[in-house]
Amino acid sequence: TLMAILKAGGAYLPLDTSYPQERIDYMIADSGCRLVIDAAALADFRAHAAGYSDQLPEQINQSADLAYVMYTSGSTGKPKGVMIEQQSVARLVMGCNYVQLKGEEVLLSTGAVSFDATTFEYWSMLLHGGTLVMSSLDVLLDDERLLQLINREGVTMMWFTAGWFHQLIDRSPHIFRSLQTVLAGGDKLSAAHVRILQESCPQLTIINGYGPTENTTFSLCHVVKASQVEIPIGRPVSNSTAYVLDKAAQLCPIGVAGEIWVGGDGLARGYLNNPALTAEKFVAHPFIPGERLYKTGDVGRWTASGTLLFCGRADDQVKVRGYRIEPGEITHAIQGYEGIQQAVVVAAEIQPGEKELVAYTVSAAEIDIALLRSWLSERLPGYMVPAYFVALDGLPLTANGKVDKRRLPLPADNGQRHTNYIAPRNATEALLATIWQQLLSREAGVKDNFFELGGHSLKLSRLAAAIHQQFSVRVPLKELFLRPVLEDQAAWIAGQEQ
Repeated sequence: TLMAILKAGGAYLPLDTSYPQERIDYMIADSGCRLVIDAAALADFRAHAAGYSDQLPEQINQSADLAYVMYTSGSTGKPKGVMIEQQSVARLVMGCNYVQLKGEEVLLSTGAVSFDATTFEYWSMLLHGGTLVMSSLDVLLDDERLLQLINREGVTMMWFTAGWFHQLIDRSPHIFRSLQTVLAGGDKLSAAHVRILQESCPQLTIINGYGPTENTTFSLCHVVKASQVEIPIGRPVSNSTAYVLDKAAQLCPIGVAGEIWVGGDGLARGYLNNPALTAEKFVAHPFIPGERLYKTGDVGRWTASGTLLFCGRADDQVKVRGYRIEPGEITHAIQGYEGIQQAVVVAAEIQPGEKELVAYTVSAAEIDIALLRSWLSERLPGYMVPAYFVALDGLPLTANGKVDKRRLPLPADNGQRHTNYIAPRNATEALLATIWQQLLSREAGVKDNFFELGGHSLKLSRLAAAIHQQFSVRVPLKELFLRPVLEDQAAWIAGQEQ
């Protein structure tokens, strides 16, 4: 479908059907989308296919034509559309210097269509004659079924977000044994995890990929070596540039941290319907007249070997489970909830190596968190709904009146019992509640909902593995999705044991 859209001279807008309808409607309206292709549209096309011409359309595309618009989190309360041209997609996967792409490759796609890693996944195979394997989330997050799929389809290459990559190494490193190439990114890679994988799978090429959506998926990449203690994000990919600049837009010396600015053929056209933000982020090249660079907001420093190390963020943007998120968009949504006077959202490391979104709220009366979470779920994608909510009498401020995020308390051991807490009533519920507490860092009652306590798909995968280890019961992920309440999960487990 995507290739047909481009051949017809159009551009595509990937929509994730799991997003709230309000967000989907905004993206369709803001983009000026004229046609929605869904399952019903495809069925209608197939029903009338015999009446269509089988002649290839005339080649009308130019390198600067728009390929797609992908929406990312925006600080103003609305997502922003990033306009990517066809030459940028070609730069990502044609003649690239960071990975070997051959017609024999078999790539298993792991991303949602609205996640920009799929740009690499789809087009690296379609433009090289490789094989693209599609699957469902419940298969991807079930270790045994994922391994069966990899072996059955002869998968040689996969992309993983850093968090999922680390979890699989901890839990099921044998999954990687038949793969030849793994690309990972979205957050810092753990050198310790990579070392474990390299020892168990010496045949595997591991590539650390870095880049914002605004520079078409990858800006820099690095093939990880076994001896590295700190893993760089590497060097610019083909036909791309990267600079580390100070606040005066001058080059930083080796070893000195500064903001990462990227450029080259991967650079987006800009933000759709937002010329002011485009001018702010896509700026004139300070050294080459007539060219542009994108200010990533990321901080990095060059090493003596010529590779770039990622050091963090220069602004409020955060990364959670591979997604770049503007906390301001979440704050804006929370402040629209009746009764909330002030709010601020941050990403905090609740468990080692795992960042979660935490919302701090100020209100005159107590807020029902379950209702607030449900309300937000109708307005924000699941990955943007905070895992934790902390009620404060007031937000701590700095001397100049800004929120002092360093003084925001971490969520209390949310083992604090809530008013609706009901203790486990049998051994199965008690053991399952202990597993939940280890995963969610809070005490769980039998009426609690896994997702309302901050759970998400990756943690659900860990829950399934823990249930198998504790009860010797293999539970399909779809069963856990259908039964998010603790007592229902416990009843299902008890039924399987019998």
